[in-house]
Amino acid sequence: MDNMNALKLVPSNVKSKPLLGTTILIIEDSKYVCEAMRLMCLHSGARLRHADTVAAARRHLRLYRPNIVIIDEGLPDGSGSEFAAELNGMSPRVDVIFGTSGETMCHHQFLKAGANGFIEKPFVSLSEFQLKMLSALPESHFFPVSVSDTHEIVEPNPAIYAEDLRKAHDLLLNMPDIQTKKYVSQFLKSVCAIADDQEMLTALERDEEPQLLARLKSRCVPKRAV
Repeated sequence: MDNMNALKLVPSNVKSKPLLGTTILIIEDSKYVCEAMRLMCLHSGARLRHADTVAAARRHLRLYRPNIVIIDEGLPDGSGSEFAAELNGMSPRVDVIFGTSGETMCHHQFLKAGANGFIEKPFVSLSEFQLKMLSALPESHFFPVSVSDTHEIVEPNPAIYAEDLRKAHDLLLNMPDIQTKKYVSQFLKSVCAIADDQEMLTALERDEEPQLLARLKSRCVPKRAV
């Protein structure tokens, strides 16, 4: 049976949880993006695991084998597409490898690395997320299900976005080397675009580092007490 045709057959007990029994590992350094993915998985029945670096992802994969791995391109310790190529060469290979980024040009890098597909950020539509996951999984993984028939949009808590801004601020303040600055710039451009924060995107293009640090400090949440 074709995967897409299978979506039309809807057992009543799983209609609202089409990814029930699926484990997804997301390799992503933004808490805001991970919260969006957590909400997607919560509403879809999938189990979510998270790693924020390539090194952490390798540790996860030594312990269990997820059905789907979603890899961000810009990670603190490496390129997501290079890690996708590494996963693609593993045996046994995970069922599905997706690349993700706010930069559409990364699409070709991930496909060249052997990924099954690409998810452009921001991913906010629940039905689009479910359809993307189901259409990539092998037929043997699931019984016939249906994607959400609503146009539900996932909206993470803005306080989590503020935590991402705190991370960028602290990195620039405490580790002002060229490599860190390059990483923070890429990180902020991606996260601010996903949050549709036009003010911060403009500041990234216009502000010098001291002004940018002050702006980040005014927008981010205080550190939590230990």
